[in-house]
Amino acid sequence: MLTRAPDGARGLALRLSCGESDRWIGPNRALHASADALHLAHTYDEAPFGHDWEYWQRIVPEHVRWHAERLRAAK
Repeated sequence: MLTRAPDGARGLALRLSCGESDRWIGPNRALHASADALHLAHTYDEAPFGHDWEYWQRIVPEHVRWHAERLRAAK
């Protein structure tokens, strides 16, 4: 979607996170690389976790905080 409509994606607040041992790390890295290549503003991070509750308990509050900041700024 990013490569088909990069102009539409430019206004989105994109935050990508993935555990380094998550089975989806490859696609997440590819999405990050695509966003970089298209010069789309986004935040990307990896952490030494898998696709498990330990990771989600750590990252979900951070995602909520990050998105809340952007929603407040958009007012």
